Amino acid sequence: MIPPLMPYDTVEKAMNWMKEFHSPELPLVNGPLYKGLLKEDDLLDIDNIQQKLGDLELRLERPFVRSSDHLYNIIKVITQQNITLMPVLGENEAFEGVITLQSIILNFSQISAVSNPGGIVTLEMPANDYSLTEVSRIVESNNAIILNSTVQSVPNSSLIEVTLKINIVDLSGIMASFERFGYAIKNIYQESTYGEILKDRYDSLMNYLNI
Repeated sequence: MIPPLMPYDTVEKAMNWMKEFHSPELPLVNGPLYKGLLKEDDLLDIDNIQQKLGDLELRLERPFVRSSDHLYNIIKVITQQNITLMPVLGENEAFEGVITLQSIILNFSQISAVSNPGGIVTLEMPANDYSLTEVSRIVESNNAIILNSTVQSVPNSSLIEVTLKINIVDLSGIMASFERFGYAIKNIYQESTYGEILKDRYDSLMNYLNI
């Protein structure tokens, strides 16, 4: 969807494309070879906008991911680089295209089951007490399944928060089971409330990325 720039393209063309594709950076390639990521800041001080990109003396950063990389690794790299798109290289080092931040969010929403109906429970516990097998067994004993789970550390403590997306709306039975086994329930969200909020925020984010 977003084509790369070539050495014979001009500074003017590069800036126009950045504006057209709503991206402050675009990949620069020479034939099949990826040269680096050209950023808008690299071009702002150039007076001659008809100058060819290949004639510029630029030290381009060269972030990329492999076409075989998992989505989680792609998210990690694009976050570390603080960029809006990520060049993708094949096994032969050839440039294959880019992955945009918008497409990453779309794919992550599918993996994390954002759009699936159900409820969300957040448990808080010592890190040493966490067992996904045990948590899954409790959920499944209530005729439900975990669609997605995430774990994050609680700052300045040895605790963790385990957030579960579960495929049923009524979580009262699951809550009772967790409490019976001594789990601390930090938050619970029903589909009718949290789901609508989450969907609204997701839609707002996608609309922002389309600006």
